[in-house]
Amino acid sequence: WVEKAAAQNDSDSLVLLGGIYYDSIGVPQDYIKARSLFEEAAAQNNPIAQLFLGLIYENGFGVKKDYVKAREWYEKSVAQGYPGAFYHLGELYERGKGVKQDYVKAHEWMEKAAAQNEPGSQYALGFYYHHGMGVTQDYAQAREWYEKAAKLGEKNAIEALDDLIFIALSEGAVNVKASQLYKNYSENEVRASLMYDGFPLVLEGKIDSIGFSPIASRPVLRFSVPSNAYASVQAVFRKEDVEDLAEMSKGEIVKVVCRGGASFSVMSVVVSGCEVP
Repeated sequence: WVEKAAAQNDSDSLVLLGGIYYDSIGVPQDYIKARSLFEEAAAQNNPIAQLFLGLIYENGFGVKKDYVKAREWYEKSVAQGYPGAFYHLGELYERGKGVKQDYVKAHEWMEKAAAQNEPGSQYALGFYYHHGMGVTQDYAQAREWYEKAAKLGEKNAIEALDDLIFIALSEGAVNVKASQLYKNYSENEVRASLMYDGFPLVLEGKIDSIGFSPIASRPVLRFSVPSNAYASVQAVFRKEDVEDLAEMSKGEIVKVVCRGGASFSVMSVVVSGCEVP
C-alpha cells in the first residue's frame, strides 16, 4: 500500500517507503533505494526526507561519507523548522564535522531544537552545562535540561542525573555529615547522596529488613552494609509504595528515590517520601 501511494509521488509515502528500506522493515536493507526515495521526496521540500539524506551522507550509508553534503541537507530541513535537523546540525558543530568545531554554535542549534521538545538536544544542552562546553559550567542548568530530556524518555539523561547527584555530593554541595557518609561508605554496597536545590535523594543497596515505622505504620526499608556493621540506611516509604515493598525480599539489591525530608548522621541516613522507580 505504501508503494502504491509512493507511485503517485506522495512525498510522505516516499519518505515512509524510504524509511522501510533504510531500517530494513520487512525488506532487505537497501540504502541506495532508500536514498533514491528520499531524494524524490526532498525534491518536494519534505523536511524529513532532507534530514534522512543528511544522515545518509554523515554516516556513509550507501555513499561515501560527506559531512559537507550532510550539513547542506540538514540546513535545508532546518529552513523548514524540522527539530531533528536542528539537533543533527548542532552535532556537526559539536564534533567539527564538515564545519569548524564550535561549541557556541552547537549550543545555539541545540537550544532551537530543545525549544521544540527534541529530547536529544535537551540532553546535549545538559551535557554542555555539565562539562562547560561552550558555556560556563553550571550543574543547576545541567540538571534542568537533563530532567526535561528524561521526562521525554531520553535514557542518557536519566543516567546523567544520577552522575550529577554524586558530583554535587563529592564537591560539598550538601552538608558535611552527608558528604562524610558518601566518602566512607560509597564502596560498600550502599550509596546515599543529596543534591542541592531540592534534588531527590537516591539510595541503592542490599535489603536488610522491611518493617513499619511506629508513626502512622509507614513502611520502612533498611539497607545494610555487610562490610561495616555500623553503617545503615533507612528509607521511610509513601503509603502508595506498600505493595512494591511487599514484593521485595531480604538480600535483594534495590534502588529507591526519596523526595521527602532527610536527616543525616555519620553512621546512618533516615529519609522519607520514598518510592521505587
